Amino acid sequence: MTVDTVVSRTVRPLTNEEISHYFTKGWTVARGLIAPEWADELLEASKRLLGEDGEAEVPAGSGRNTISFFREFYGGSFREPHFDEFIHNAELGRSLSKLLYGGKEGAVRAQCDFVFVKLPEARANSVKNGWGAGATAFHQDILSAAPVLGDMVTLQVALGDNTPEMGTMRFYEGSHKLGSIFHPGGPLDDPRIEDCELSEPITLAPGDVTIHSCFTVHGAGTNQTDKPRWNAGGCFFPADAPYTGKSEINWPNVDQLHANGEVTIGKPLAHELMPEVFRP
Repeated sequence: MTVDTVVSRTVRPLTNEEISHYFTKGWTVARGLIAPEWADELLEASKRLLGEDGEAEVPAGSGRNTISFFREFYGGSFREPHFDEFIHNAELGRSLSKLLYGGKEGAVRAQCDFVFVKLPEARANSVKNGWGAGATAFHQDILSAAPVLGDMVTLQVALGDNTPEMGTMRFYEGSHKLGSIFHPGGPLDDPRIEDCELSEPITLAPGDVTIHSCFTVHGAGTNQTDKPRWNAGGCFFPADAPYTGKSEINWPNVDQLHANGEVTIGKPLAHELMPEVFRP
């Protein structure tokens, strides 16, 4: 971008077709949800958080340095204005509310925001323990990252070209209808998953977005290219959904908030670190 570039920082509404695909398949892709120039700005902000190569040490409380399948940074919206403007965008919240409320509008809260970088597999021997350069095992977000009762949606925007060779996500379509899968061998060992087709490999351009339910089984292969795969996004839930007391591994540390008396089991999970982004 040049200094004269005028960047459109608007989020277009989800189409009826995109919303229908989400309800049927458990995920959807929204092409050009934001302008590629805005995605470029988010990429620049992401590199300020995780370094030009995506390998910067993550400060305590902002993520984990020990994840095999990507590098991560949580809470960028409280550090970088571009993330704040995107994650807390009211039009984005309006669209996501339709996914959370069966096609109707309702209040939405941002549970967290993040930057994910899937490093090239070739770097596995050069980064500590290969962290960030592995495959993403197929899983449901509900079992590790959903501290509220009911559904939660995860949104990821491509900050550069994302190709199948870079390990883009794939989804077991319809698996969101199975509820929480507690099979000891993981969700792929549940015989019901055989009735769910694996989505085709997907290519994303800067500004394209995927959205999936916390019940949808999803995963990704390794990054076989020589470039990092950059994504940013967040998790969103109904603003009045009650806190379950469930352990939360991602930022913010909801367990600590509970221990401090800042959130209460059975009450809406309302906190300034999880701001309301939309209310009709």
